[in-house]
Amino acid sequence: MIHHKNRTISGIPMWRPNSGANRSGVLQMESPLQPDSWLKQPVPMPYLTTTLEVGCAWGIDKEQLLAAFDINLEDGQVHIPLNNLLAVILKLHECFPAQPLALEIGQRLSPTAYGSLGFAMLCSDTLDDCLNIMSRYWKLINMSVSSVTITSDSRYCTATLDINPWLMEPLRRLWIEASLTSWKRCFEVLCGERLEGSEILLAYPQHYFSEPSQLTRAEQRYGVIRYNQTANQFRIPIQLLHQPLPMANILHKKMAIELCERDAQTLDRITSHPVSQQVKALLVPSETGYPSFEQLADALCVSVRTLRRQLSKEGTGFKQLLDESRRHDALQLLGDPRYRIQRISELLGFGDPANFARCFRNWTGQTPSEFRKKLLN
Repeated sequence: MIHHKNRTISGIPMWRPNSGANRSGVLQMESPLQPDSWLKQPVPMPYLTTTLEVGCAWGIDKEQLLAAFDINLEDGQVHIPLNNLLAVILKLHECFPAQPLALEIGQRLSPTAYGSLGFAMLCSDTLDDCLNIMSRYWKLINMSVSSVTITSDSRYCTATLDINPWLMEPLRRLWIEASLTSWKRCFEVLCGERLEGSEILLAYPQHYFSEPSQLTRAEQRYGVIRYNQTANQFRIPIQLLHQPLPMANILHKKMAIELCERDAQTLDRITSHPVSQQVKALLVPSETGYPSFEQLADALCVSVRTLRRQLSKEGTGFKQLLDESRRHDALQLLGDPRYRIQRISELLGFGDPANFARCFRNWTGQTPSEFRKKLLN
């Protein structure tokens, strides 16, 4: 069995510690979250399913890979701890060191993997509008790991990805490549066509393709990639910036941005208040729905009264956190055509699909069927 614990997966360190350890022996890192907290953050399930899809295409047995890390995927699961995702990615990198793993993951990711941010991007008026939304809310996807800066000149609009210095190789490079390629993929979905003249710029040497013909074939799939650049960037010709997008919808964009704002507020609470973070991490749907407040208190080894008081001090409560989890999980599940809407309603704890439809309309201004139809189209 392959073990992973603390800072290392398959013997590969994941972040760079700073000058020392705290009293508990846990190494500090330059991030709002401590290492253990960072690795336990929930990430959308499409990140893992897409990674597994790539591994299966390259001959890896999915069940054996998951079993190696004691990862059990449950029906309706919409999140997975970040450390589980990283374990699978790093193991695949170990198996295929000469393959463009992260480029392929990014190429296969759908905008719906971004949750509420993806919903807002899908409704954008133009690529300029989409880039501004992505820059503003990218923290919802990458938390403390990276940030995005948008700049323009007479020829290009450029999105620069800045990675925190504590993230080490090879995870640092994998993170960069998957992010930039997923941006390109997302913008092409929005435009409905390949973005001619767009480029991915990487601030390190080329390391996958030993022959020029291999790089040529790769660029046919992933687009133009330029190595040894001054920064990690994706750029598009300036003339594409203000062309109307076919899926633009002002009303739905407004609602999606409101969802992003709520998620951003939740994230701010999580990074500042560990009790909220722990509750959110535990609010994952299963066959029987979400955990009750009493079950959460038991899991956190506190009384119901103490947990209620702690959440109140942080300006939130069980009902609000549950509602936020349901909303976020609904967006994720509706993006997966394997689940019927009635089944999603059951997984989210709604006894009656009509109640789910009513709540979802309050969240997004659309019925679940309308939302799914737009995503699938």
